[in-house]
Amino acid sequence: MKFIAFWEHHLEDTEKVIEKRGKLRVEIEKFHEKYPKTLSSYHMGYCNSFTVYEADNNEQLMNLQLHYFPDLRFEFIPILETSKTIELIVKMKK
Repeated sequence: MKFIAFWEHHLEDTEKVIEKRGKLRVEIEKFHEKYPKTLSSYHMGYCNSFTVYEADNNEQLMNLQLHYFPDLRFEFIPILETSKTIELIVKMKK
């Protein structure tokens, strides 16, 4: 399933977040199944960004969040395919 992860941190935690990001890249090379796949990432200004991930399970999202804890705060929102959503709505009305 695909997710948008909105994330933010305090300005004073920027160096810690950058360091943790580097460590995560190394860990993903060794244990890629432990974390969600990054599809794209965007900066929205002043310590706010969002990333689109594809996760096989909730544990991958939890591992990602725990890796950055407590320096980065996440909000995960699932991305649902419109055609699948409409299909389910139609089925529910029958």
